Amino acid sequence: MTGGVAMYALIRADYCIPAHEDYQFEVTVNDPVGDMIDESGPFPIGIGLCTEKVDLNQMIGWESGSLGYHGDDGKMFLESEWGRRYADGYGVNDTIVCKVKVGDGQRKVSFLKNNKPLGTALEGDDVPRGQLYPAISMKSSLKGLSMTARFGNPSDVMGPGLLLTPDIQSPGRMRHASPSPAMHPDSPGVCVEEVREDEVEDGDSDYSW
Repeated sequence: MTGGVAMYALIRADYCIPAHEDYQFEVTVNDPVGDMIDESGPFPIGIGLCTEKVDLNQMIGWESGSLGYHGDDGKMFLESEWGRRYADGYGVNDTIVCKVKVGDGQRKVSFLKNNKPLGTALEGDDVPRGQLYPAISMKSSLKGLSMTARFGNPSDVMGPGLLLTPDIQSPGRMRHASPSPAMHPDSPGVCVEEVREDEVEDGDSDYSW
């Protein structure tokens, strides 16, 4: 954080992914709006999964309990600011799908770029345990950049997109730039049962590992 302003912003979904069934979500990086971006790509953005307690002022994958595929360098980050080479980077007009496959008591995380499979990113014990949430992050200065997210199980029709952009009034945060039907419990493909901390212990829920 510099001068009280966070350099990065992370936002996570309202609902965690189910622990015992396959799940996926997709994110499209939209065209920048006007001349608001004062830097050229590739942009520091990230897509991945995180627990509820991650720092919202960091890139996804840097904090304990998070993993992220970053667009500027194509690296996979797992609970560390040091990433490993995973695939090509991504940027404006690219669509990234994050898939979580469950089998034999293990979870496997993979990504697709514009419908092209990129291979397994993490699996087994490398995948953080606990209730995981879809998440995206980006540099806070990218105020003209937005991403549209859709959530759902592979067999479902994904709901309408949710537009996300850095919050100009509150650097270090992102805001919903449009209504959020994809987050509504009645939308297709959304994890409709949110587990409250006062209802279950971690590990006792169908949404926790």
